[in-house]
Amino acid sequence: MKKLFLAVVVLISAVICTACVNNLAIQELNNKAKAYLKAGDAESAICRLKASLDLDDNFFETNYNLAVAYIAKKNWNDAFDALEHAMKINPDFVDSYYSLGIIYEGKADEIVSSTQYDEDDVNDVEEQDLDKFDNDGNVVLSDEEKADIVEYYTKAIDAYNKFIEKNK
Repeated sequence: MKKLFLAVVVLISAVICTACVNNLAIQELNNKAKAYLKAGDAESAICRLKASLDLDDNFFETNYNLAVAYIAKKNWNDAFDALEHAMKINPDFVDSYYSLGIIYEGKADEIVSSTQYDEDDVNDVEEQDLDKFDNDGNVVLSDEEKADIVEYYTKAIDAYNKFIEKNK
């Protein structure tokens, strides 16, 4: 009976120690990632944060910081996925709504900027892209692009408003 009790105590102690070590490692990786982000090295931050997710993918700070790193790289889809996961873990973190607004605004801006050409670009346009221009050489957005832009800007405004509302 004593051996069984001792084995259970050792097993529980090992689990607790492993959890503590994992949390310390995760926090250290997050701290390194923040330093990389502050230095403008989003790619290194992303690598550290992905390593942290390998240890525990339900750590809020890791997911939020990963979203911020992807925002820095203008990788809107991955930023959205990381932020969505972070918000499931901690839906009350106010800054998440501001970051969500940045993501939606970035997605809309990306569509707008992908349809802007200067005069030099117009001369180099491929034949299949000529339908993007009207008779005066101005870029014409498709109905789908217009709808996406409106949707993303609307969602950005909603997210910013939620940030303001919750930040009181």
